[in-house]
Amino acid sequence: MSVRELAAKVGVSEKSIVRWTSEPREVYLSRAQQRRVRIRELRETGLSNACDRR
Repeated sequence: MSVRELAAKVGVSEKSIVRWTSEPREVYLSRAQQRRVRIRELRETGLSNACDRR
């Protein structure tokens, strides 16, 4: 379901939906760093991040 669809269904603005579903910047940056480290590790072994999708 898109943000627009959910906002219409719940009766709030799209901006409200984005605020409700967004993660804190610190959490996002930490997760992004972990992904970069994992990608480097996989590349060093000849693999790519696509092989590690969950």
